[in-house]
Amino acid sequence: MTNAEVARVLANIAVMLEIEGANPFRVRAYANAARVVAGHGEAMTAIADTPGALEAIAGIGRDLAQKIRDIVSTGT
Repeated sequence: MTNAEVARVLANIAVMLEIEGANPFRVRAYANAARVVAGHGEAMTAIADTPGALEAIAGIGRDLAQKIRDIVSTGT
């Protein structure tokens, strides 16, 4: 799975959360994570299994890192 595909899933989650009326900060966190992942030079699939690697990326917290791991492993 490419970074663009991971970013697309995160962006779609942000849109769905916004439609559902979720907390605006949560929506913004997913949208920002999508931009960060899309622009990151290293593949998320390559670093997803390395403990702490995703959390070390600015804009990716513990919860979003776990979502990215889920996206990488399941594709959705």
